[in-house]
Amino acid sequence: MNTPKPKSILDAMAQANFKAVINLTHQLIRQIETMSPHIIIAASAIFFLAVCQRFNIRPINALEIAQNMLNNEERRSPKMVGGLRDFLSKEI
Repeated sequence: MNTPKPKSILDAMAQANFKAVINLTHQLIRQIETMSPHIIIAASAIFFLAVCQRFNIRPINALEIAQNMLNNEERRSPKMVGGLRDFLSKEI
């Protein structure tokens, strides 16, 4: 497989459809909802780091983009971000 360059991945991430991102996030939450918090956090962190390493992305860059996405979307559509937080608090 021809791996995209890190900059193009980060650029695409910054322009990602937030609804698609939220939908996948909901799916992931459903898959882990019965696990203990320490296992969820450790597994999520390891997965995140492994994916960043796979695509040669600095984790801090991906986290900054994700934080910006949340901040921007919270201003545009507070219900969507609030809904995610509510779903997370009920499921985990």
